[in-house]
Amino acid sequence: MHGLRGVRIGVVVCLLLAPSLASAQDTREAEIAALQREKAAHLAPHRPHRAEELLLQVRQTLIEQPSGFYPYFASVYSGGGFTLGEGYRRYTGDRTHWSIAGLYSIKGYKLIEATEVSPGHFSGRLDLHATAGWRDATQVAYHGLGIDSPAEGAAYRMQQGFAGGGVTIRPHKFLSLTATAAYESYTLQDPTDDSLSVEALARLDAPGAGADPDYVHTSVSAAFDWRPAADYARRGGQYSIARHHYGDREDTFSFDRLDAEIVQHVPILRENWVLSFHGRLESTLGDDDQVPYFLLPSDGSRKYGT
Repeated sequence: MHGLRGVRIGVVVCLLLAPSLASAQDTREAEIAALQREKAAHLAPHRPHRAEELLLQVRQTLIEQPSGFYPYFASVYSGGGFTLGEGYRRYTGDRTHWSIAGLYSIKGYKLIEATEVSPGHFSGRLDLHATAGWRDATQVAYHGLGIDSPAEGAAYRMQQGFAGGGVTIRPHKFLSLTATAAYESYTLQDPTDDSLSVEALARLDAPGAGADPDYVHTSVSAAFDWRPAADYARRGGQYSIARHHYGDREDTFSFDRLDAEIVQHVPILRENWVLSFHGRLESTLGDDDQVPYFLLPSDGSRKYGT
């Protein structure tokens, strides 16, 4: 009997409290609705902080690559020193764009280059590109052939005009095949500094000294690349090989060259640490070929014939 009476009392209490609880809930909902109406009345577009705006501009310029002017970071030629550059880019399609850019180094090296890039054809399997430009390396050091070449050497000024294009095919997401063809014209002059002039290169056993060859430069290459991204990766690798043919218009300084490169990233402790290995090979082919000194594979300014 006492248990039944307790249940009845509990039911009565709940019935008495129900209106007050419902009233409190209604009041809370009304407060929330009032706050939402007040907030909606003062809505305004987000205005990023000045530092945030600067970061967004840098991202758009360097990463998203919109149409317009952009800073250009590259090297004109080996030994040019500190270099500054700027370019202008214009998109004519989703990814197709043309650009023109220039570089100037502290040693007076100059480069102006125009490019046209049209990637992503046939479901991303075909890329097309073309380029034309002019390069002026005003004081390139030369110390002769081989590792035993003298420390005191000479220098030369190399001017190069070039124009060409190429195609890249991706039969597999990790494999790319590229073929290019270009016309390249070289003019050799005296250096702009106080180094020995180009005429003195003959005493340093400089093949092709005094010549200004013009080439039809063709190449074929293959690359196997399974890195997550080409610019930044903590795992994967890239193995590539390229065969070049320089066809001299006068057939005096024609030659072939083989390039190979290996990049391998080995992650440690879930990619917290990474061991990165990089190897590169450049070799001319054919012992009887006459390769001009300025196109020989080099380590710094020391040239190697094979």
